[in-house]
Parts: sequence; C-alpha cells; structure tokens
Amino acid sequence: MKLKGESIVVFGGSDWWAHVVKPEHARAQYLSQENKVLFINSIGIGMPGGGANRLGRRILKKLQSMASGLRILGPSLGVLSLFFIPVWNVRLIAAFNRRLILWRISRAMRKLGIENPIIIASLPTARLFIDHIPNKLLLYNMKDLFGSYYEKMNFTVVSEHDAEMQQLADCITTPSIGIAERMKTQNDCIRYIPHGVNEAFFDDSAVEPDWFAGIPEPRILYFGQMENLLDAPLLQRLAEREPKWQFVLVGNKQSTYEELEAMRNVHFVPVKPQRELAAAGRNAAALIMPWQETEWIRYSCPIKFREYLAIGKPVVSVPIIEVEKAYPGMAATARTAHEWHAALKEAVTSNTPERDEARRKLVEGYTIQRFAEIYSGTLHELLERKCAE
Repeated sequence: MKLKGESIVVFGGSDWWAHVVKPEHARAQYLSQENKVLFINSIGIGMPGGGANRLGRRILKKLQSMASGLRILGPSLGVLSLFFIPVWNVRLIAAFNRRLILWRISRAMRKLGIENPIIIASLPTARLFIDHIPNKLLLYNMKDLFGSYYEKMNFTVVSEHDAEMQQLADCITTPSIGIAERMKTQNDCIRYIPHGVNEAFFDDSAVEPDWFAGIPEPRILYFGQMENLLDAPLLQRLAEREPKWQFVLVGNKQSTYEELEAMRNVHFVPVKPQRELAAAGRNAAALIMPWQETEWIRYSCPIKFREYLAIGKPVVSVPIIEVEKAYPGMAATARTAHEWHAALKEAVTSNTPERDEARRKLVEGYTIQRFAEIYSGTLHELLERKCAE
C-alpha cells in the first residue's frame, strides 16, 4: 500500500534547481499526489576542501537557488530554498543558521498546511533541526557513506551528525547494499531501496547521436560528473596502451585533465540529454565507472550502474559492493590498470547480443516511478509499525 493523507518534510540531499533531476525529486513528486510534501533544498554539510575546482561556479549556482525562496509546484508540493552560511563547526554561526532556517521552514509548513510530519533526512546536517520539528516518523536516507568522502569538507561536523542520525532515526533507508549491511549494528531498522532508472534508458528507439557517430569504433563510454575522484591517470594509461580504443567522457568537467585532453583517442563531450546518452551507450563497446578506489566509492550506489545495465552493454567498474552483490557476475570489477585492460579487452572482443539482453532484463521495469512507489509503501509500513508500538 502507498502512503496517503500524511504530511512529509524532506531535507534533500540535492538542490531542485541547481542539479539534474534526482530520484529524490521524483519521489517527492510521487508522494505529493496523496500527501502534502515540503522539499527543502540541500543545506549542505560544509564547504568543499582545497582540492575542489570551479568552486566559484558552484557557489554562484547555490546563491541563485537560495534566491528562489519557496516555490509551490502543485497543490501539495513546495520546494524551499534557504539562505545559510555553510559553516557548521562554529557554534555561533551554526546557531544563527538554525534559527533562520527553522523560521523559514515553519513559515513554509504553515503555508502548505503541514503539521506533525514524517521527516526524511537525506543529509546529516538535518540533525540540527529535527529536535525542533515535532514529527511522527524520522527516516535517515543514507545515499552515501557520509563520513568517508565528506571528511574532506571544511567547516563541518559531518561525522558527529551522521552518527547521531543513525541512532535517532526510526529507520535508515539506503540505495546501497554495502551501507545496509554496515548499518545493521547502528539501527535495528534498515531498508534497502535501490535507485530507479530514468525511462529514457529503457528506450531503444533513439538514433545514435551525431556527436557519438563521428567517433571511430571501438568506443568506451563514461557519462556523469567529472570530479576529482575520476581516475585520470588510469584512463591515460589505458588510452596509451590501446591507441585504437576511443574513450568518450560525457559530462560536466569539475577538474582539469590536461594530459587526457591532449590525447587523440580521448574525447570530452559536454552534458547531453539522457535519451542521447542511452542511444550512444547502445552503440558503445563498453561502459565504465573509472573512479579512484576509496571507501566512499566502495560503499556507494551509483545511479549510473543501473542506467548502464538498462543500456545493456558490458560494464567495467572499480570495486563497489553494490556492483559485486546486487547482480553477481554481471559486471566486471578491476583495480589495477592491468585488470582494467583485461576486462575492457574482453568487452571489446567477446560481447554478444545475448549478454546485452541479459543485462537489460536485470533492471527491466525498475524505473524511477517504481522506486518512488516502493519508497511510499515503505513509509506506509513503517508508520503503521510505529503506531502499533
């Protein structure tokens, strides 16, 4: 059964206006069909560390979002952008942020008619506010292992907030098998709900886009953000070893890759629509997740993984628990450049249409809509359980 007639406040882990559409946005829209929903754009957990690039552009995007205030997207859905100073480890500034943010949240809740809500917190910083918002159910949505990657942030107390949220939540939801297994000792209620796949990746009718068709075969494709966790040295070694392989990297560059940009068989392409990415992927030899091997990556659950499976082509990734355990043996994992080369060579020379179809069937029908339906049913179940206690 799905949740009906409730009020929901979501502390988002993303920004509705500054980021591409996320599963949590679709989830909020779905929940608002039968419930009142206030989605609070990400209030962050600090400032990016010294290794972050293009910080100015990111700050500008966030300031533009902050100016949006409360936008009503439907009779039962509001998206709230908040002004705050992203410094959470200085007591006076954190107190100022808390008072200002709580005042804005209170006003938005009154406007939407929200009282005694279910709270879904998708970032640890929500810890500063949940004690001040009477609620009937608290869910901590651990989309990442927050304490590992985000320890590189400045002006943050992410580890403390994360640990407290794990203990205080009525239940932890997560899209990661690894996090679900790890959290069993922290909370006796864990729900593993993987990310859904945009329907564009199930559509095989799109024609190969011109920007991809002009690149010689075999083509090895990556799409997504290109941040400092992308393993550029690995890609450079692979491109040097196989000059006939064409590495196509599509997305928003947030770091500089001078050595890769100078290589003739490495192609950087700006952000493209998901329908075009799916069509390009179906004409690629392999799809890759070439990140640096860190604890944060190991426990992650990239939306990209299921998008790749929906496309159907061979997937090669760094070791990620989700990749290894969700569909054992259906994607290759590699650590060293030698292992990567062997896995990609297998993909380029030995793949078959039957294997493509087998990969597609693994995620067939598991859309973002289906993800939202499962999440709604989970909320209904948990609320009933708590009310019965």
